[in-house]
Amino acid sequence: MTDERNIDTVLAGDEKELLLLFLQNQRDTLLWKVSGLTCDQLQMQHPPSTLSLIGLVKHLTRVERSWLQQDLLGPDILRFDDVRDQWALEPHETCDDVIADYRLACSRSDEIVADLPLETILVDPHPLQAGVTLRWALMHMIEEIARHLGHVDLIRESIDGMVGQNPRFP
Repeated sequence: MTDERNIDTVLAGDEKELLLLFLQNQRDTLLWKVSGLTCDQLQMQHPPSTLSLIGLVKHLTRVERSWLQQDLLGPDILRFDDVRDQWALEPHETCDDVIADYRLACSRSDEIVADLPLETILVDPHPLQAGVTLRWALMHMIEEIARHLGHVDLIRESIDGMVGQNPRFP
C-alpha cells in the first residue's frame, strides 16, 4: 500500500497522480500514528470526547468504503457491512483486525479508482450531492483523513507523548 515516492519529491505529475499521492500520504500517516501501541492504548477514550484511535481507524475504513467503493460502483454492485458502532470495537473485533481491514479497504479503493478518469460521476452519491466526481471524492477523502489526523495527533500525544509527522513525508 505504501508508495515509496515522497510528496516533496513529486512536484509535477498529472492531477490524478498527485491526488492519489496526497491521499496515500494521509493514509500512511494514520497508520504510522497508530503503530506501536497496545490494543488497550488504541481503545483509550479521552474525555470529554469518546473518540479513540481505533475508533477513528474504524470510521475512516467506513468512509473509504463508502466514498471510493460503494459510491463509485453503486450499492447494487458493492455492499459493505455498515457496522452499528463504528467508533468502538465490537466484541468479535481485535485492534489488529481493524487495522488490517483499513489496509484492505484502502487497497480495494485503489484498485477501483486506478482506471477511472477523474471526471467519473459517482453512481450512488450521498444525498444532495448529485454530480459528484471522482476528483471531488478524492479531495474529500484527503480532507476527511487530514481532519481526523488532528484528532489522532492529540490522542497519540496524550497516550505516550509522541508528536510529529510521518518521517517519510517531511
